[in-house]
Amino acid sequence: ARCSSAMRTAALGVILVRAGLSLDVAAVYRLRWPASRLAFAPSTAEALTVALLAKPALDLPWTYCAVLGFLFAAISPAVVIPSLLNLQEKGYGVK
Repeated sequence: ARCSSAMRTAALGVILVRAGLSLDVAAVYRLRWPASRLAFAPSTAEALTVALLAKPALDLPWTYCAVLGFLFAAISPAVVIPSLLNLQEKGYGVK
């Protein structure tokens, strides 16, 4: 079980590093405020949505619902980033 957890953590790290290495640092610095809002707002909204839906559906304490929400929000980039990198390689969203 510990090996499986370590492998999942390493895979998530590789995905996030791969996405980070493809960033244009000058553009991120120039757009630091919109980029920070885009980093925190969707994750927070997703965590709140999951927590609010988990409370009546699973009948868990609010603390567990919040943990579940932030767990989902943390895993989302591992699902989205490989698809975004694939689209970038095909030339979508690149000037």
